[in-house]
Amino acid sequence: MNAGRLHAVLEHIKQDYEKNEVLGRLKATVDALSASISSVTEANATAFRSALSELYAALDRSPTASATPSELEIINEIGASDKVGLGLRAKIENTLDSNNVTPANALAELQKILEVITHFQEVVLAMVDGFEALKVPYEALEPGESEIGVLVPWAVVHSSLEGVQKELHRFDNALKVIGELVEDNAESPEIRSVGSSTLQVFTNSTAGIALCFAAAIERLCALYKQILEIKLLRKQVREKCLPENVSASIEAHEEQVAEKGIDKIVDAKRATHWFANSAAFFSRAN
Repeated sequence: MNAGRLHAVLEHIKQDYEKNEVLGRLKATVDALSASISSVTEANATAFRSALSELYAALDRSPTASATPSELEIINEIGASDKVGLGLRAKIENTLDSNNVTPANALAELQKILEVITHFQEVVLAMVDGFEALKVPYEALEPGESEIGVLVPWAVVHSSLEGVQKELHRFDNALKVIGELVEDNAESPEIRSVGSSTLQVFTNSTAGIALCFAAAIERLCALYKQILEIKLLRKQVREKCLPENVSASIEAHEEQVAEKGIDKIVDAKRATHWFANSAAFFSRAN
């Protein structure tokens, strides 16, 4: 995990809690439920529903709902996925919607959640203050900036320098190819930051290259999913002891899908290159 990125994530959580008054609204919900149990009246029931609705609305506004993949990775690593935003909302909903929950049990569970969130907020505030006191850089993208990151488990690179070198070489080559296609720039990208919980490398990028890279990954994942489905079908054919020519036909189709899919992705990248060059030409002409 990169300390600068952790600093940024904790600062965002701190601002989320403060701006959306998460702790105060959660406490108000617990108090309203307690009052509703102590005195069963329509007014108290309405007050609880209103407090719960306001809490849910606050959690829905959490910026963590639009967090980047690298930010979500950090949120998961620090065990905060059910302590912020939609994750916390889901935890509360599951508590209240459980089939065998009683009002008293629901209150006890919400009180536990309140204690956890109160402690978590205290830790976040202390960590942010500590980062600022120790002058740990705050790492976040400014408006208009783009980056491309790769996260690789250490097991993939066999926890060795040679494995890291090979993986980074592949990453570098991919970015060079896309850089040349989109902007006629085949230079090795500048490293923005490095993390350590997994192999994490983030490089500076222009918006065009980042968009092209993301589109290529998305299409490759879709193609891979399609190929896996065909492989599963081929396995099922073998298990049912159907004629070998049936399995062979499916395997041939699998290879054809892979080749055509890769060709389509390459053609799309070439089209992007043509469009970018055309746009640049007309921009200079004007």
